[in-house]
Amino acid sequence: MSRGRACAVRRLRKGACALGRFRKGGALLLSAAVVAAAALAVLQSNCPAEGGALSAEVRAFARLKNRTGPPRPEDFDERVTLDALLRPGDDRGRWSEARAAAVEGYVVGVAPGGVEAANCYSLTRRDTHVYLARRPDAPTREARWSTTCRSAARVPTR
Repeated sequence: MSRGRACAVRRLRKGACALGRFRKGGALLLSAAVVAAAALAVLQSNCPAEGGALSAEVRAFARLKNRTGPPRPEDFDERVTLDALLRPGDDRGRWSEARAAAVEGYVVGVAPGGVEAANCYSLTRRDTHVYLARRPDAPTREARWSTTCRSAARVPTR
């Protein structure tokens, strides 16, 4: 007997065959979701320095964001000031990712960062964006933000 005919013969209740196929597909989808959630939970609890990124470029960026060692005095670039950071233009050619900076300004806003690969897509281990400005009453649109405030789980204690 063909599958369609068997379904028609077994149909005692309206939609019984369609429901049976839906249950199989739903169970498979639910199983895949459980496996994905478990994998994400393991990744978040054991998040490496390169985060949960798939591409080499994003892994390299995550390693920069997840540095834990403090900079040495010779690592600081004295040219980096808040005024220099607030100048318009592309910063990629102005500053080096290998150098550190000490910037002084007024904190005019603080906001949680987004869920990202660097933190293995964790909802709890996220960056904190700190908005710095030249004056204390400046609106955040005039400020410069820094994501150097990382989760305490990444930063070693003394």
